[in-house]
Amino acid sequence: MRQQIVVSAPRGVDAVAATGALSPGGSHKRCRPPALCALLLLFAVSLLGSEAIAVEVAAQTLSTDTTWTAAASPYQVTGNVTVANGATLTIAPGTEIQFAANATLNVQGALDAQGTATAPIHFEPLAGESQPWGGITLASYTTESVIRHANISGAYTCVELSGGAVHQIRQSTITGCASNGIRISEGSPRIENNLIVENAGSGIYAYSGVDGPIIRRNSIDHNGAYGVYLYSADADTELYDNLITRNETGLYLSVAAILRGYNNVWGNAPDYVSASAAGTDLSSDPGYVDANLGNRQLLADSPSKTAAEDGGELGAYGAGGSPGIHPGALYRADNGWRTHPTRTLFR
Repeated sequence: MRQQIVVSAPRGVDAVAATGALSPGGSHKRCRPPALCALLLLFAVSLLGSEAIAVEVAAQTLSTDTTWTAAASPYQVTGNVTVANGATLTIAPGTEIQFAANATLNVQGALDAQGTATAPIHFEPLAGESQPWGGITLASYTTESVIRHANISGAYTCVELSGGAVHQIRQSTITGCASNGIRISEGSPRIENNLIVENAGSGIYAYSGVDGPIIRRNSIDHNGAYGVYLYSADADTELYDNLITRNETGLYLSVAAILRGYNNVWGNAPDYVSASAAGTDLSSDPGYVDANLGNRQLLADSPSKTAAEDGGELGAYGAGGSPGIHPGALYRADNGWRTHPTRTLFR
């Protein structure tokens, strides 16, 4: 568990211990020699130990613009938090948000959660929780929201999209959801350059009222149901440049007239339901570097390195994508999800 460590000086240890020596009453003088300073500082830190400082967020409605920061985190959400219509919740890079069982982040206003490749935002369960949290819901009247460079794990459905504006989910890792990674019940989101892996249900599940979502350059691997399930998808739906691999079922389409191609659909059982491969699709081992350890970057000789519509790389790392490496992935030969191993699993 990542922790913010806050160090405060106990009685008799001055805050400038790095440059001063301890003395009775806590006064200090210049430390000589420097090696003694370092030794005293280590001793002081050993007395202090470490303590996680968390901000508890009880059930509430955020009716004004609010910002959560890395410096104040972790935020421990113990009840349902609603971002009211007209308000924006901004989450800064590196912020950690931990949720109690069933606690939900319900966005009716706007969510601006933009981390960076080196400082992603973490949405995860509270330590010790045995039940999933409720996930992030973007309601039908939510204004344009962005989730970028986030690690979202351990919810029931990690992200629920119920319409509204053109929401963006990009450069993120969505994993360990008890049901679906992303569920679209309405709307036209842009879902690009994500790792959507190892969820108990489907990677992306779109049921009805789907109005031209763009699903491009995602690595959708090792999910327990469908990789991508599109029911009643609008003809403007775009499904390009994805890796859809080793799911229980690869791709389900209830209507064939969507814009799709240049996907590698492989190792699912079966690869297609109510659909067939597009003329530009591949069905070949993607050549993950080390999927059993969570590295779904592609080997240099992978056919998927040059199979995208623009001649570039398929999947989450295509077109400069940088969602990070998901280190929690563990290969399980008996989990019932695996059909064909990627070649790197048995090196």
